[in-house]
Amino acid sequence: MVAVPNCPNAGGGPPLCPPFDATDGDRVMEVTRTTADTTETAGLYLVALIDILGQGERLSQVPWPLSPGADPREAAKAYKSCIDEIHDLRSSISKYYENFSASLRESKLDPASRPRLILQMFADTVIAYVQLTYDNSSVVGTLAALGACAFTALASLAKGYAIRGGLDVGVGNETDGREVYGPVAASAHYLESKVSAFPRIVVGEGLRRYLDVVEQPTPGHAPSSISVNSIALCRGFLTDDVDGAAIVDYLGQTCLETMAKGRETACGAYEYVLGQYLRFRKEGNRRLALRYSLLLRYFESRSALWKMTENAESTGG
Repeated sequence: MVAVPNCPNAGGGPPLCPPFDATDGDRVMEVTRTTADTTETAGLYLVALIDILGQGERLSQVPWPLSPGADPREAAKAYKSCIDEIHDLRSSISKYYENFSASLRESKLDPASRPRLILQMFADTVIAYVQLTYDNSSVVGTLAALGACAFTALASLAKGYAIRGGLDVGVGNETDGREVYGPVAASAHYLESKVSAFPRIVVGEGLRRYLDVVEQPTPGHAPSSISVNSIALCRGFLTDDVDGAAIVDYLGQTCLETMAKGRETACGAYEYVLGQYLRFRKEGNRRLALRYSLLLRYFESRSALWKMTENAESTGG
C-alpha cells in the first residue's frame, strides 16, 4: 500500500500526528492557558472533516436580488438548493449517530464506554470528532464515526450532491469544551483539502495504527466481544483506492450488511455519479470529468456486490 501522508511536510520531517503505542497513555500533555484559569489536557482523538463540493462556485453565481434584470425568484431557488444540502448533511450525520446510540443503549455496553460524537458546523463544512483512549474501551466511538461518514457519503450522492473529507486519529484537545484543536485536526483538514481531490473520504495512517494498538490484549483487561466486533467492523469500513490512499469504503461488504436500504441508495448514487461524469465530459471539463471517472470506477468495481443494475431495474431506474 502506498502511504498516505497525514501532514503537510510529508516529503520529510516528523509526521504531523506523532506515532503512538500502547504505553503512550502514560504520557499526558498538559496545556495551560495563560489567558484563563483553566487547564486543557491533550489526548487521543478521531477527527473527520467533511465538506460539500461545489458550493462556493454556486454561491458566487447567485445574483444580487437588486441588480438590474435579476430575478429574485431564481436567486432564491439557487440559494435554497445550497442551504438544503447543508441541512441534509448535518441531519444525515446526526440521525446516524442517534440511531447508533439507540442501538448501544439496547446492548450490554457499559454506559461509560459509549461514544460521545461531537459535531462542529461552519458553513458547508462539518467536523465530527470523538475522544478516544489508548485501550479498546473507546473503539466503539471509532465505529460510530466511520459509520456516519460512510452512510453520509453514499446518501449524499443519492440525493444529488457530493462531499469529500479527511479522517485521522492523533493528538488533540478540546478548547473550551466546544471544538477540537491540534495535530489531528490539522491532519484531517490536510487530507480533505490536499489529498482527497474528488468525492471520497481519505483516511490517515493514524486510524489503522490506532486499531493495531487497541487490538492487542493488555494485562488484566480481556477485550469484550463488543470491542472485538467493533474493531473488525472498523477495518471493514476501510479500503485502499486506486492511488493507494486509504478511504472510507462506503460500498464495501460491511456497509452492505449494515446499511438499511443500502442497495436502493447505492443505485441512486451510481446514477448521479454516472450523470455527472457524462455531463462534465460533454461540457469539456476535463478536470471534473477525470475526477468523476475515478469515482465511477469505484462504483463499477462494486456493482456486482451491490447488484446496482438489478436494483435500478426494479425501481424503474
